[in-house]
Amino acid sequence: MKQDDIDNMMDNIDKKCKLPKYWDKFIEEQSRNHNYIVKNCSEKTLYCTNCHHTFYKTKYNIRSIQTCPNCNNRYEVVSVNSSIPSFKKSVTLLQRTGKQIVVRVFEIESYYMCSTKSMNRHIQEYCRIIPGKGKFLSNCVWFFLGYMRIYHSSSYYYSGWRK
Repeated sequence: MKQDDIDNMMDNIDKKCKLPKYWDKFIEEQSRNHNYIVKNCSEKTLYCTNCHHTFYKTKYNIRSIQTCPNCNNRYEVVSVNSSIPSFKKSVTLLQRTGKQIVVRVFEIESYYMCSTKSMNRHIQEYCRIIPGKGKFLSNCVWFFLGYMRIYHSSSYYYSGWRK
């Protein structure tokens, strides 16, 4: 397939295939467990990103799984002074356009923002699979040394799909 045919097909899919009505609620359910207990060693406080509760305990070790006393959920304890890793999860959406079936693959990335003390989410569609036509990757996907990386930056220039 030529690139013009791929672009026309993807534009057609964008026009006909809208996201479902409860898509945001589904994404929120899928990322419900993407939380941490953030430890601030200088202030000797711990902060749960799920219930937004601050509490004081001195015996919580970093990288251990502990229970928040307010919401009673178990999360990993991370330090506010170091780099806090993000959560990543892939979800698929099966849609139909006319007689064609389109499998759309999204990645949810949840990351901690120190300024707002909350977990933020970003969703990126990175793959479309059309049976009989092939697999098409977005330009936000990069491969390096056998690893696949999906860029979630809003400043990244989006320029289409490739086969």
